[in-house]
Amino acid sequence: MKNQMTLMMSFISVVIWMAVPTHQSPATVVSVLQVSPNQEEIVLATVSGTLQIYDAENETITRTLETSGDYIVDAAWSPDGSRVAAITYSGSISIWISQSEAKLFTVAANNPYDFEPELTAVSWSPDGEILAVSGMNLGTILLDANTGEQLHTLQTGETQDNAWSPSADLATASAAGVFVWRNGALFDMMPSINLTGVPGVIPISVAFSPGGGEIAVEVATFSNPPAGNNSPPVLGTVIEFREYPSFTLVNTVGTPTAGIGLEYSNNGSHVAIASFDNTLRIWDVASLQLVDEIPISSGTRGFDWLDTNTVAVGVDNGRFNITEIEGITSDLTGTITLPSRTQGTAAYAVPLSVKLANSGGALVSEHSPTTDVNGTFTLQDLPQGSYGVWLKHDQSLAVMPSVSLDAPAVSLDFGTLAMGDANNSNHVNISDFSILSAAYGKSQGQSGYDARADFNGDNSVGTVDFSLLGSSYGQSGVPQPGIGGTGAFAAPPPTGTVNVLLRPANARARVGQTFTVTLRVRAGTQTVAGAAAYLTYDPALLQ
Repeated sequence: MKNQMTLMMSFISVVIWMAVPTHQSPATVVSVLQVSPNQEEIVLATVSGTLQIYDAENETITRTLETSGDYIVDAAWSPDGSRVAAITYSGSISIWISQSEAKLFTVAANNPYDFEPELTAVSWSPDGEILAVSGMNLGTILLDANTGEQLHTLQTGETQDNAWSPSADLATASAAGVFVWRNGALFDMMPSINLTGVPGVIPISVAFSPGGGEIAVEVATFSNPPAGNNSPPVLGTVIEFREYPSFTLVNTVGTPTAGIGLEYSNNGSHVAIASFDNTLRIWDVASLQLVDEIPISSGTRGFDWLDTNTVAVGVDNGRFNITEIEGITSDLTGTITLPSRTQGTAAYAVPLSVKLANSGGALVSEHSPTTDVNGTFTLQDLPQGSYGVWLKHDQSLAVMPSVSLDAPAVSLDFGTLAMGDANNSNHVNISDFSILSAAYGKSQGQSGYDARADFNGDNSVGTVDFSLLGSSYGQSGVPQPGIGGTGAFAAPPPTGTVNVLLRPANARARVGQTFTVTLRVRAGTQTVAGAAAYLTYDPALLQ
């Protein structure tokens, strides 16, 4: 069955069709799923009218509530978890005592029109005393939750959804806009349509954040074509995040298809909506990043939050799954260039150390890929977001380009790596020169050959390796994520000792005088490939 909303704007009729499940849907389709306030039980309804309570941990049926067998379109726990309310498409409203399974009452929605009220949503006031019921042909009515007596009729036209704020304001999403009611009277509203013509919005679903300072509204958006253009209006669906009670727009995020049952997570960090394409979509509220997509029953109210990172989701066998948010992932394909090596050869297939860091520099994940013979590697199932990607080869200086993982597959070129780091310290200095000097002129299989100094991977240490080290000498790589300073690795421990002498040990010098200080290294019988010294001085006194 379909509900039609017709709106007249600038003499153009805009018709929007909202699909809803029909009575001909399979009997096992979950139409509603709601978690109890203490997160220990789940009430689950199907389109055939069954209403059962499950133990959330064991996923077993503990109680079955007697119903008329009509299609149940929504259900809700009372704030204290003692009662369950449910509404049917045809207009009945019932409340049960959840522990005893006894029905407290069933009443019919008083419809001011001559056709079915087509109920859509039910919710409890924060104190558990009032029940709000909405319908496409009803608007919204308020009932005494203890007796079923109708207290107020809030006529706002075709109403898809309603939600209470922590302070007991009631928001309704209708074709005419988002209305806020306080004590049964209109308090404020966010108009649905800009009467000047474009753009226009029709609210579909509404939810308050747990703290009540924000209201999220899913809206169908449309714009009329230019004058003289007979094309239909351009339609879309977005979720608007607005400050409350000012309705100031804070942010928007587009959704692939419309849905209903918009809900914040228990701590307000995420928001989820069940779309008509049978997909539950979850966004991070702060970043508006889509973090997960989960298959869901055809019933669009068939999910609820168990905790901040876990949802209970109805499936089309009349049951439900408990699912942790996994996050939307990307595959990152990286490419490196190794100087003086030939692509397509084994020398290009090398192991790497790769680390992802967030915008604050904190380590997110570590990886140890090996490139193919063209210098390419792939990291799979990375959480989407913006990162710095730290990369190091054992003989290179580390680099850290930025990347935005915002698609299923993302490529990143790390460029040409600076070689010469023989001891894998992330610096190129005298220690690396010493390793190269000791192995210079040697090839694999010869005594004294050291693969650490073979920077071009040709199984020998020679002039090309010396040139590669020389081009990087005195440089340092990017530090590892989460580690300060210029280095990421510790140099190997010393294998011997030498005596270092300063000549002269002390001397007097006049202002403007040029003088020489000699540093002598006495190594005994040890071979010294080179030496380096670092002088700390006051530039105000010495130049």
